[in-house]
Amino acid sequence: MATEKTARPFAGHWRALRILSILSIIGGIFEILLGLTGFIGFGFAQATASPEELAEILSVSEHSAAIFVYMGFGLILFDGVLSLIRGINGIRSFKNHLALKSYTVISQIMAALEAVRAVWTLSQGSMMEVSTLTSYIFSFFMQTLYVYLGMKLMRVTQITQEEAQIAEARRLIKERRKLGFIRLLQFSYALNIILSFTMLTFITRDEVVYSYTTVVDWINLTFHVVCFYLIWKRLRIARNAIIILSAINMVLNVINYFFFSHTELLVLIFQLLVDVLVILYFIFSKRPKEALVNELSYERRTDVEGGDFIAKKGWPKWRNLIMYYCIFSVLGHWMELGFCMLIRAGVVAGEYDPSNTMLWRDLLFPFAMEGIAVVICALWLYPLKNWLVSKINVRFVPLFLSFVINGAVCTLMELIGGLLVNADHSLWDYSDMFCNFMGQICLQNAVGFGLACTLIVWIVYPAMERAIARIPGDVMNVAFVGCLAFNLILQVLYLVEPAEIANAFTIWGQVLSGNATATFIALPLLGQLRF
Repeated sequence: MATEKTARPFAGHWRALRILSILSIIGGIFEILLGLTGFIGFGFAQATASPEELAEILSVSEHSAAIFVYMGFGLILFDGVLSLIRGINGIRSFKNHLALKSYTVISQIMAALEAVRAVWTLSQGSMMEVSTLTSYIFSFFMQTLYVYLGMKLMRVTQITQEEAQIAEARRLIKERRKLGFIRLLQFSYALNIILSFTMLTFITRDEVVYSYTTVVDWINLTFHVVCFYLIWKRLRIARNAIIILSAINMVLNVINYFFFSHTELLVLIFQLLVDVLVILYFIFSKRPKEALVNELSYERRTDVEGGDFIAKKGWPKWRNLIMYYCIFSVLGHWMELGFCMLIRAGVVAGEYDPSNTMLWRDLLFPFAMEGIAVVICALWLYPLKNWLVSKINVRFVPLFLSFVINGAVCTLMELIGGLLVNADHSLWDYSDMFCNFMGQICLQNAVGFGLACTLIVWIVYPAMERAIARIPGDVMNVAFVGCLAFNLILQVLYLVEPAEIANAFTIWGQVLSGNATATFIALPLLGQLRF
């Protein structure tokens, strides 16, 4: 069913205004170019001709020749600027009716100038020519038409003094909300984030040392990402966050200088000076208070106690899943480390590699497989557990079936991962374990995975969802940004190999030069990661 479109009042007048505004812009640009060309041309004429020759050509005295020409072309230039501004305001008036006032006033000024010009020309006796008379009549008619349209549409739109005051108030509010120096600070955060992550891609895993300086740099980078997010959202809490961050940064830089680093004194003084200036700006300047106006909502969900606390859709669901991956990819590493310690202590059977620096030295190395496993638990195994509980009323049977399915899924994931990244058994080898398959999986690990996964599905995941549901959504979003930033540092630092990046860009260069064979392997190598 077609909908009827509401006709705009005085549509013909508005169409005429659009046409005349476009003509005014074109005419204004032409007159501006003509005036500028006249000035330039007369300048060249003054350089090549004598004052007597110019006076003779212009039929004026030598003293008034330059004044005559500059005034003539100046009036043309002035008329062109007014015409251009009038046309622009005419176009703007379609969205902002207040622009009609400027359009009408300029039209009145130009009509008055046209009348003065006609009177002056008549006094000089130049109106006797038909072409000149016709030109002035047409020009004055057009200026009058501009004035008529402007005044008519102003009455139609009923522009009142109150509306003008409201528009001015909105303009002032918009002006006060400009970030100013805060935008520069946000840009410095963005630049530091980009440069830091770029530098991390060229650091090998063996070059990473968990020193005071390194950890402080990671924390600072994480805080910069959080502050960038707070400014982007214009949250009022950004002001206090940046003040606290700058103060902490000063303390950490002083500790680093005296106890852990050989930084030059001038560098330390510069760092402290920057932090002091930032703190003073955010404490005493009015701009942060006027620009950062959005409040961080502390509203909490009220349905948590009723059992409906699982985020089932939308942004909260995917935000939580990403956070689970970030957290459990590191916790999974520590679980593997604890399991290997049990093997070394003789508590459980198995073998471990004491020279595996990924496990024993790089304690923050993210184990992607463990993070993915927790995401799978949340996406599929938890709903499956709920389905089993709803369909089977026999006690402990749903728990046992869930344990079996969980162990099978996790073991299948280990098998797939092993075939992809551990085909040579360089990471693990279960060939000597009871009931193993291809040295990639074994019964003991399957039972361990089943127990760990069942613990997550039945206890840990619901508890985490319940705790997150009690935290205000805006607070969780800020925590998510910090968690994601820190995990990205680890991902880029440990999983991206500089040699592989160089190899990928070399092959990509061959692709760009037309090497067809390299095309098939360039894209995978550009994203090549080592797990």
